[in-house]
Amino acid sequence: MKKKKEKHLVLQREEMHKIAMELVKKRALAFLLWLFSKKEMHGYELIRVLKQEQMLRISPKPAMVYPMLNALCKKGLLSCRIIKEGKREKKLYTTSQKGLKYIEMAKKEYEKNKLLRQFVMEVVL
Repeated sequence: MKKKKEKHLVLQREEMHKIAMELVKKRALAFLLWLFSKKEMHGYELIRVLKQEQMLRISPKPAMVYPMLNALCKKGLLSCRIIKEGKREKKLYTTSQKGLKYIEMAKKEYEKNKLLRQFVMEVVL
């Protein structure tokens, strides 16, 4: 009986972890799109901003950031343009129309969710 109860508790924790991760992913994506809607940036600038604002417990690495930016471009959430600086090319990213719609959808979801609003008001602000 004890093993069955322990297994049930482990499953509950795993399920809660999945739910928490889904919430974090949605909010993180909305945040990144919002950030790029405020200022066109290249990947290193994003890394610098995240470090400067101490947004993450870990330091984001280019090997993590650039594949994510490319994936967001492929999904149509970010737009990218290439500029030349001397012999080097830089990719500058900004939020696309589809990304702006995602931000609006996230705002509406936030406005409907009383519990999330209460959390933000009490903990974040």
